[in-house]
Amino acid sequence: MSKRVNRRIRGGVTVALATITLLGCGSETVDMPCSEYYAETPSQLSEKAPGILHDPKTDLLWFRCNLGQSYLNGSCVGKPSNKNFDATIAELEQLANLNPSQKPTTRQRSARGNQDLDFSMVSWRIPTEEEYDTITAVPCHSPKVDVSSFIDIKTDTYYWSSSEGRNDTYACATRLNDGLRTCQTKKTSVNPTLLVASAQ
Repeated sequence: MSKRVNRRIRGGVTVALATITLLGCGSETVDMPCSEYYAETPSQLSEKAPGILHDPKTDLLWFRCNLGQSYLNGSCVGKPSNKNFDATIAELEQLANLNPSQKPTTRQRSARGNQDLDFSMVSWRIPTEEEYDTITAVPCHSPKVDVSSFIDIKTDTYYWSSSEGRNDTYACATRLNDGLRTCQTKKTSVNPTLLVASAQ
């Protein structure tokens, strides 16, 4: 058998295997924006209090807006913090030490009864890479999160992660538009962050 025929057979086998892999059992890839996907598919996240989501699978609380914003009547109000890594950590530490009356608010006009949870009562922190994975591991895109839950996601940037970078110069970050993550983001870069906390 000639080398040319051998190459054609190998090429055909490669294409066939690639096709089987893409169409394999259990594949959840859906070629649609997450806005369309979540319009038809219930989210695993539920609102525990105004602006605060609960994930029963991980028992994590997520703030619906970015660090630096407040949640008011279903919207994120104010500008997201867009700072370098050390300044972001410093802002979180400062936030933790503020009086409850000075912290960002989570309110909405519609009566929801007595709330036993408020933004000021939660010990917020930057999510780890693995925690970002729990909200980006979805079969949709642009951005790769539940946009009905996280209502002001920035699609043109990375979000800071608390995971350690390659060395002291770098930190980890996740691009929520497509779920891509890296631990080679210079700490001097400026990025927003989401906020997460343990529900316990």
